[in-house]
Amino acid sequence: MKVVKLNKKGYQSQHAKITIEPTVVVQNQPITIKGEGFTAFYKRGNPGIAILLDERPLTGVKLKSNGKFEIKMKMPPFKPGEHVIDAFGIQTKVTVEADAKIVTQDQLKELVLRDFNVDPDAHLLFSDMKYRACPINELTCYLGKSDVPYKKYVAEWFDCDDFSDALHGQFTFDTYPKGYAHGEIWVEMSGGGGHAINCWLVQEDDGTLKMILVEPQSGKIFDFPGSWKAFMIKI
Repeated sequence: MKVVKLNKKGYQSQHAKITIEPTVVVQNQPITIKGEGFTAFYKRGNPGIAILLDERPLTGVKLKSNGKFEIKMKMPPFKPGEHVIDAFGIQTKVTVEADAKIVTQDQLKELVLRDFNVDPDAHLLFSDMKYRACPINELTCYLGKSDVPYKKYVAEWFDCDDFSDALHGQFTFDTYPKGYAHGEIWVEMSGGGGHAINCWLVQEDDGTLKMILVEPQSGKIFDFPGSWKAFMIKI
């Protein structure tokens, strides 16, 4: 049982917990922080409860006689990533995502043609009228957890096109319904060999938009090689 002193009054966090709704937010999005199970020893009045957000105090929160509190606030414009909320040593985390930029189909096509070496006769398929750009940190984190790169390569039955199908479908399902711009790209490599991989529209930390490639057999992110040429892109 942890006892915390505040203004010379003892507090105990017995079976206490805090919750956040939602736990994944974008910058400046409203969140609700709730706590329960806190036991306070009062002398007089209703003193404020000490809540820290990334070790910075939040004010205006009162502990009720039933050991509960609730505060509604907008998430400060912190950098994307995990942030810790602490109430008397009871901690939980909230993840802040970058406010993803939205692009139109025409804008996405311009980015594809800018960043990829596309054959003049290539088949380009854009299935939606607008898309979101995936924050690069979110994509990097996702690829680190995906099990697709650990699948065994089996010629004909589960080769490069199957790997790209699997990663594309898995990411679409797991990020529903964010609508990130990503898909499959078939390329002719230097020397004439063909290959199927994945492509993403990503948003860098500074807000820059960029098309990148992902090798689904390894999870590696890289730029389009100058010696390659794309002959089919589906996003």
